[in-house]
Amino acid sequence: MNSTLARTLSAAALVSSFALGAFVLGGCSLLPGPLGNLNARAGENPLKGQPLAWSDKPASVPFEGERACTTWPIQDELTVTATNEQICVKGKTYKLLGNAFGSPGKRSFSAQSDGSGESGLLAGMTTSIESSEPHKVGHCTSNNQGLEVWEQVIDSCVPNKDTSGKPALTMSSTFLQVGDARWKFRVPEGTTATTSAPAAPAAKASGK
Repeated sequence: MNSTLARTLSAAALVSSFALGAFVLGGCSLLPGPLGNLNARAGENPLKGQPLAWSDKPASVPFEGERACTTWPIQDELTVTATNEQICVKGKTYKLLGNAFGSPGKRSFSAQSDGSGESGLLAGMTTSIESSEPHKVGHCTSNNQGLEVWEQVIDSCVPNKDTSGKPALTMSSTFLQVGDARWKFRVPEGTTATTSAPAAPAAKASGK
């Protein structure tokens, strides 16, 4: 193997390792649309005016459910609204940790979409959305282990721009990812990248 080919293969392996590491740390938000959308929920682009809702059971909730916990339900819930200017997220998420771990700290995540048509690991990723300080709301018992239940409240808006200043969510977006929640959209044929939400129709001039 010549030195040029060896360097090329080494560089490719480094890029692949970085991408895998970023995926593990950041979750499926770093997957390109077609791959990430395999497990995404179908929804309507919130730029059309309707909010997106998401609900899911957090990790580590005991199999016995309510019988094993002092607080119930324990369910992550998010509502997302959006305009051309901003993306807003409201809801609650939960973290179950062993008694010895203490508070998990604030949760921080970004919204991500492909509306600009750009590609890359960080393309279409907004600035961070941050939860409130978590507070303990109860505890559960799983396999004779005590788990503290921490609630994190989210009520925040961020500019509808990625870190390079380009639009994140547009009418041409095929998906929107917010934390662990991901929706896929059906994009009408002929829609182009960076298309904004439709403007209100202009009033018709009266005839004479």
